[in-house]
Amino acid sequence: MEDPLSASARDDAVTTDPAPGAVRARRRGSPLAALEIAIVLVAAMAFASAYLDLDPNVIPSGREYPTAVQPYYVWQRLRTCGPCAFWNGSVRGGYPAFAETHAGVLHPLPAAMVLFFGVATGMKLVLVGAFALAGLAQWWLGRVLGLSPIARTWAALVAVMAGNLAGRMEGGWINVVLATAASALVFPPLVALMRTASRRSAVLLGAALAMALLAGQAYPQMGVAAVLPLALVPLEPGISGRVVARRIGLALVIAVLLAAPFLVPFGAMLPEFVKDQDPAFRTAQPFRYIPLNFVIDDEAFYRSDALGKHAFPSLYATFVGWLPVVLALVAVAAAFGSRDRVKRRTVVFLLAAVAIPLWFAGAQPLRALLVLSPLGWLDGMLGGIRNPALIGGVVTTPLLGLAAIGVDRVLAARWPLATWEQATDDGLRRVLAVSTRWLMVLPLALALLHVGRFNARWISTTTLPPAMGAELDALVTPELAWVMPPFGEHLYVLAAVDRGMKVVSDLKPWHWRDRNDPAPLMLASRSEETDPSLRPVDQIDGVRIYRGPPDRAYATLLSGDDRVVCDAAGIGGDVTVRCPASGGGTLTVKEHMARGWQAKVSGQRVALAPGAWLALALPPGAHVVELRYRPWDVPVGMLLCLVGMATAAVVWRRDRYDSRSKSSR
Repeated sequence: MEDPLSASARDDAVTTDPAPGAVRARRRGSPLAALEIAIVLVAAMAFASAYLDLDPNVIPSGREYPTAVQPYYVWQRLRTCGPCAFWNGSVRGGYPAFAETHAGVLHPLPAAMVLFFGVATGMKLVLVGAFALAGLAQWWLGRVLGLSPIARTWAALVAVMAGNLAGRMEGGWINVVLATAASALVFPPLVALMRTASRRSAVLLGAALAMALLAGQAYPQMGVAAVLPLALVPLEPGISGRVVARRIGLALVIAVLLAAPFLVPFGAMLPEFVKDQDPAFRTAQPFRYIPLNFVIDDEAFYRSDALGKHAFPSLYATFVGWLPVVLALVAVAAAFGSRDRVKRRTVVFLLAAVAIPLWFAGAQPLRALLVLSPLGWLDGMLGGIRNPALIGGVVTTPLLGLAAIGVDRVLAARWPLATWEQATDDGLRRVLAVSTRWLMVLPLALALLHVGRFNARWISTTTLPPAMGAELDALVTPELAWVMPPFGEHLYVLAAVDRGMKVVSDLKPWHWRDRNDPAPLMLASRSEETDPSLRPVDQIDGVRIYRGPPDRAYATLLSGDDRVVCDAAGIGGDVTVRCPASGGGTLTVKEHMARGWQAKVSGQRVALAPGAWLALALPPGAHVVELRYRPWDVPVGMLLCLVGMATAAVVWRRDRYDSRSKSSR
């Protein structure tokens, strides 16, 4: 059998060799590659088939799923009112929608799915797509490494069903799933760049890094960032390290430009936000125990605090099974026993890409940085890494890359022949001879069944209870108002936002700096409220409905000592307020003030007052106030993204031109 790593020139998807023979080889491999990709896609749909239920009342299980998907309503608003979508006015007083860090609202996968299918159905398809994305990333890495179809397809199937994705859905963490799958796509072009130093590999790496940046969260991306400096050491001896460094720099520039629609609004609003802190990194599992999560297939273990964990499977479940781990060790042993420098460097890189993020997942380097931080200027940044265990989810891709190399190493070994002979008049005649290496099919298949069967326990759905409709109806007011569904019951948040309601409660780890969320005008509670300002108005199936005082109204005009409630309507960043005739005063709208808000009174542009809420002075009389959120950062980010696309296209074509010029000499 041909040595797997020596076949890279034939199978490398990003090779720049323009010779006719290479082109013909790639064309011959196309049907097989298409078959492999189809197998991965079918496996993703089969494994996540529970999410293919298109009933909008059926949603993925997991306590935090309902709040995790509410930011994606930005795309439904875009279809309804265009630029009003720049502001998410559905939760906690509102915030710039494109600066969202908890969810990957600007990633192409959820953007396309929600635009075409809506949030209820589209986000379930996003989950299926994320599992497929992780599998395709693994397959692509195997192709870049020049591995056999069996090895790379098997590793891709394990990646689809691995615990680093499925386990996150125990808590409904769809955004971590998307971010982990997007980060996995970085490894194939990164390895290709280290092997070829081509401009095309830099363009692909830049695009993959941009998709990771747009996927939200940042935990898996931290693992990628920790590995990225290793790429400065090329895998091929004839490639200059300085050339590789320039290509990585080019990739980073392309990534920043392509991700500018998120990075520019995020940078503009960053000083206005604070994040919940945990400088003790209490959820981090000790580094010495983390590798055991790859091989422990006991749900009770993940729901316990054994081995330094907390009882949250979503943080630690990364099960892939013993066989991939053993095969990865086979690849390491074989590489260190080989004289081929390229093989050794490749395996060492993949091994480091496993070890370094796991080290960060254990929080040891983070604690050291906190101690060594000069004057504590890193405290706020590092303390915001509240769940470092999630950094380790990205190592499944390089680990399975090693396992796939191990598969080819085992298959390439000398295996005895199993022969069948038949007696004849002349003696014995061999009828059939089969290599016993094909016995490997059995453990490989059993490993797939094992990882799929265990991790499938995290994939399930639930149905929205019908009683929620009546309870939410009781919270509706004729004008815009902030409301509070029963505390901690996140299903209400999803249903309320889907109705266009404005919900005070939301599960996010960040907050506006030095500001409070708006107090709800309408509140639902399963227990009796003791606040004397709340007036009970209804009770439905054990849920008490309360109404707050007039000062909790969404839009109020303070005219002297009188408070007038104004009628308000709108969606997202488009709000219209109608105030009755009065002696004038200060209009306050319970929407967080941010750069980008503009106001018109009876068609005339007026200035907004500084402060936490939208506020402006109104002259005597009746007025119509138009409030619009039109920030400068969104168009600037989109313009820079177009520049990034143009840059990537020019670099891609230049690489092709240079390759043709070299081949014609």
